[in-house]
Amino acid sequence: MASDVDAMAATLDGKYGPDGWSMWRAAIGGWVVKLECDKSTHSRGTISLALQGAVNHKPLPVVPRRPSMFSASGAIVCKRAGGWGVEYQGRDCHLLAGTKKLAQQWVNHEEERSWKACEDWMTNHGWTLDKQEGVDFRYE
Repeated sequence: MASDVDAMAATLDGKYGPDGWSMWRAAIGGWVVKLECDKSTHSRGTISLALQGAVNHKPLPVVPRRPSMFSASGAIVCKRAGGWGVEYQGRDCHLLAGTKKLAQQWVNHEEERSWKACEDWMTNHGWTLDKQEGVDFRYE
């Protein structure tokens, strides 16, 4: 005769696969079910309650962090031994270009890439700006 516990375990296997969740007895008593999809844990006093918490769980959407902006106005092209380098906000960008023009082209390209990445993030994940991390979404 199959029990509710067996049915809930089968449901978790169907949702997350047999390796997508695990269960163990807590050292302080009760039971813990961990879901690998978002590393959430569901602790309850009985096996059936812990499994039910995991079955009812709705994983939060996973969002990458907002990219940082790179502005050409904060970059300084400077002479280095063997070529030209770039410092951005007081930090070395680890670039060694053969000419000053190539170093400035890198700065301009990096600014364009940065703006594009920020626009893409706003298009895809801008909805998170007025939401709360851990409640409405979670970062990668």
